[in-house]
Amino acid sequence: MEDKDGMSTANSQSKWIESTFNDNRKFIFIAKIDNQIVGMCNISPISNKTRFIHRGDIGISVLKQYWG
Repeated sequence: MEDKDGMSTANSQSKWIESTFNDNRKFIFIAKIDNQIVGMCNISPISNKTRFIHRGDIGISVLKQYWG
């Protein structure tokens, strides 16, 4: 679910994280520096079909101060 500006809500993000942790085909990686989360990467399959089992989507987020 998104708010009026098209941004994800905290509730929708929480549900997405929970569903990802409950699916052994999806992964979330967290990057931390000095115990602060500075980045995240998620990997998930694009399809459940056998012929696409080797393909997936990747999302990467990094705090702007750590770009480059």
